[in-house]
Amino acid sequence: MNVKNRIGLIVYVYSAKQSRFLKKYGILDYVSKRMHYAIIYVDADLADDKVAELKKLKSVRNVEKSPLMDLSTSFANNQSLDDDDE
Repeated sequence: MNVKNRIGLIVYVYSAKQSRFLKKYGILDYVSKRMHYAIIYVDADLADDKVAELKKLKSVRNVEKSPLMDLSTSFANNQSLDDDDE
């Protein structure tokens, strides 16, 4: 089984109703009706092309890549709060 690397895109739309068409561009994961944004997941190698396509649409206000890939998830060297009390 071959697992593809995916990246999240945060797509800001003018109306939550307009977020239904995002299913064509990737896997639609979450839609915020109050904040007017949607989170979609696309293949990492196609992310730049999808961002360019989405920015051209009239109903899209802005597109951002999720910063999750840039964050460090290594917690092995962190000390606990109890160690500081000594």
